Amino acid sequence: MAKVIGFDPKLNKQFTCTDCGAIVEYAPNEAKPQYSDGRKLTDEGTHIYGLNCPNCGEFHRTNN
Repeated sequence: MAKVIGFDPKLNKQFTCTDCGAIVEYAPNEAKPQYSDGRKLTDEGTHIYGLNCPNCGEFHRTNN
């Protein structure tokens, strides 16, 4: 039977919080749809994905 023996840290991504300066590392599957302004899509029809900074709570988009 197959089993997980670890995770490859090279797949992780990073962003720097522009409010508090924290460098945040996250796995690609951690970025969830977040709709800070109530919309589900951008004007172009793209879902808005992002994370809140674990230090200060500020929302950051992870897809541009």
